[in-house]
Amino acid sequence: MLGAGGASGRRIVDRALAEGHEVTAFARQPSSLEIDHSHLTAARGDVLAPETLEATMPGQDAVVWAVGGHDLLRTLLHGQRRQRRLCADGTANVLRAMRSADVPRFLCQSSWGVGDSHGRAPAHFRVIVFRTLLRAELADKEAQERLVRASDRQWTIVRPSRLTDDPATGRYRAGPGLPFSVRAHVPRADVADLLVRELSERRFVRETVEVTL
Repeated sequence: MLGAGGASGRRIVDRALAEGHEVTAFARQPSSLEIDHSHLTAARGDVLAPETLEATMPGQDAVVWAVGGHDLLRTLLHGQRRQRRLCADGTANVLRAMRSADVPRFLCQSSWGVGDSHGRAPAHFRVIVFRTLLRAELADKEAQERLVRASDRQWTIVRPSRLTDDPATGRYRAGPGLPFSVRAHVPRADVADLLVRELSERRFVRETVEVTL
């Protein structure tokens, strides 16, 4: 589980443990998880440090990516340092480590607004939000998705609409080419449910799936 210390990553870890999976939580600061579970192993590392991935990858059955980019608003409000090409370069490192360790399955949480979903977004999102606040992050994720689709792994790309911290609803829609309204949103907990289900159900292997309420 890459990005286990983030808002999405923690929910994916929680859901995977609840379903009985053995989870390796990979994060720069694993202590931020604050989870004590017999099926959880914490691993300190960075997707931009290939040696940490190579040390963690052997023995894994699948990799779930929930590492987020740093959009302009978060950078300005919280003083977060933007890491250019975090998703693209990190994913290139992950895919190399997966091939070396013969890990077959890769699930990648991307974003609404990437690829063909961009043209289905409401006009003000395309003109205002995507071209300003999210421009660099979406470009990074575009490059990431190209790497994933070109890989020889059994990949699935998941693009959520606007993420919230609301409780899981279990009523989300998931599929290719979904329409998105101005109010489109989805709880991170519902995205976590989709990703963990996909580990065993394998409904969307080598497909890009969108998810929203």
